[in-house]
Amino acid sequence: SSDEKAFMPSESPGVTAVILGAGQSQGLLPLTEKLPKPMLDIKGKTVLDRQVEVLNACGIKDIAVVRGYKKEAFNVPNIRYYDNDKFAETNELESLMAAKKELGNQVLVLYGDILFEKGHLEKLLKSPADISVLVDRAYSDAQAPEGRGAPDLVQLKDAQESGYRFVGAEAPHAVAKVGRNVAAKDAQGEFIGMTLLSQKGARALIDTYGQLAESKAKVGSAKGIQDASVTDMLEELIARGNEVVAVDVYKGWTEIDTFDDYKRAWAIIKE
Repeated sequence: SSDEKAFMPSESPGVTAVILGAGQSQGLLPLTEKLPKPMLDIKGKTVLDRQVEVLNACGIKDIAVVRGYKKEAFNVPNIRYYDNDKFAETNELESLMAAKKELGNQVLVLYGDILFEKGHLEKLLKSPADISVLVDRAYSDAQAPEGRGAPDLVQLKDAQESGYRFVGAEAPHAVAKVGRNVAAKDAQGEFIGMTLLSQKGARALIDTYGQLAESKAKVGSAKGIQDASVTDMLEELIARGNEVVAVDVYKGWTEIDTFDDYKRAWAIIKE
């Protein structure tokens, strides 16, 4: 009967992951001469294989990858592929919108060049907020290693400097600013490149993108939508009154952006 139906749990389709892997990396030449970053081998498995393993281990089986540079090199099975053929003149936001039809339910957006502990993803997936970002609170301990591009730093709202780390650090904190234009002295952490959107959060992103595309305005600190990164879009969402919540973690991840990063990943990965 229809009454019984009312008490049945609704079919929740689970989380879809969208991996942004379209970019070309100058910092990893000559490794990336023939391969895009997600297809680089680290101890017998590609970066993408390793990401898929962690996603699967956390129950995420629905995975889409946006590819661009050397797209024919992507060969990981059981993945839906989308192409950003304008990867050379666009940034991450345009890559994400190439997979727009994946943004219908809860969605995890992640960069294609990061390796991270399973516990980090589990923690992010527990966040009840509509827009959540994973933030490494170790950033202020050690500034970025030499040779890396400018990190995406995070400034939190209401983060009292004195003893903030020890008082209520587990309570969710809203993000005030995020991106490369946040000064190191103002930052409480580094954005790890993973964003979780609820169905409502994904809708806000799509609506905001539509408004920005029409207005031809600046997006965050980018001069236009073509140049906008994920963090530029997050700043626009914040500016429009959407709360973006930081989920704190401490180390336990690496970005593979330079040859030094690549060597470090070989050194730290056990199997």
